[in-house]
Amino acid sequence: MIQIAGLSHCFSDNVVISYPDWQVADGEHSLILGASGSGKTTLLHLMSGLLKPTNGSVIFDTQEINQLSPSRMDKFRGAHVGLIFQKPHLIAALTVKENIKLSTFLGKKPEHNRHIEEMLDSLGLIELAHRKVHQLSQGQAQRVAIARALINHPKFVFGDEPTASLDDESCMKVVELLKRQSDQHGATLVIATHDQRVKNHFSNKLEL
Repeated sequence: MIQIAGLSHCFSDNVVISYPDWQVADGEHSLILGASGSGKTTLLHLMSGLLKPTNGSVIFDTQEINQLSPSRMDKFRGAHVGLIFQKPHLIAALTVKENIKLSTFLGKKPEHNRHIEEMLDSLGLIELAHRKVHQLSQGQAQRVAIARALINHPKFVFGDEPTASLDDESCMKVVELLKRQSDQHGATLVIATHDQRVKNHFSNKLEL
């Protein structure tokens, strides 16, 4: 379970964003909705440990992550958190398979070729395993980013605007793919977006 309580963040220009208390149950698919500038990406970064809050707490099960040192937070995130951003941020010099292997290396997880190939196959990427990033379509690159986020079997998956630049058909495919893959790996999924098309696909919603 993820819980946020009394959470706020103060930016360098002294602008403060405060958030309502909220919790997400284990294995739940949840949505953070809000217009651009409402603070949803900041909240996702606070929840995933990329930012430290000015006040309040973020608790994963019984671990209050904002009390961890930077090195322990890095280890915790590598072991338990998968991140998917609006842009895939793949390494151009590497192949599809090498991009996913990099995630296992950074997360200090065993590198099992069979497991990587099973993940690629489940996302329809097995034929693209040895392609470079520039040879992929936008949708294919996004699926690689999903595979990279899930390969270490994280308990928590965070998606930042993963559908914002997609057409309606691709949008629904990505939403269903994220939900299905999270279910398959027993992960708790939280997506931050201003995309109203996905609203009806989630029961637990926080509107900012």
